[in-house]
Amino acid sequence: MKLRMTLGLLSVGSVALLSWWLNNLQQQENAPQPPRLVGPDLTLNEFTTEVTAVDGALLYRLNAPELTHKPDDKESVIQKPHLVFYPTSGGDITLHAEQAVLNDNHRLITLPGDILIQSSATEKRDPINVQTSDVQVFPQKREAVTQAVTQVVSTRWHVRGQGMRLNLQNNMLDIDRDARGYYAP
Repeated sequence: MKLRMTLGLLSVGSVALLSWWLNNLQQQENAPQPPRLVGPDLTLNEFTTEVTAVDGALLYRLNAPELTHKPDDKESVIQKPHLVFYPTSGGDITLHAEQAVLNDNHRLITLPGDILIQSSATEKRDPINVQTSDVQVFPQKREAVTQAVTQVVSTRWHVRGQGMRLNLQNNMLDIDRDARGYYAP
């Protein structure tokens, strides 16, 4: 008798628990969802940002007329960025582009399309201009790379090749392959 009563109570309790759980599940599904942001959640106009080392030394500066962040993409789109790196040796390095895409963790800046890279003159060398496209900049590693055709021009020499790796820490540029050029002393 006690066993029947216990089984009966367990059955009723199980049905009640199942009903309560299904009711809560249905209420959660029918609950109004928070509105989803369609456009950007952040826009900056005419901005400048500077990144410094632990000792306060300026590593790089980014300025542009506009930055737009869309939370769904987890990226920020920057219009007409000017990105200036301050290497430990050699002149400042400035990257100019029509647009840049900054990923949310700030470890990659993609510069699509045509890119102009300028390295300012020093006591030992003339200014250098680099024309290429589709550059990826890794600010933490202080490196810029591309697989595109790259043309490097100075007042007395010219080099053209395929692909480039630019060390933004010490102002060293490597052409990956098929390098051709001339030098006029």
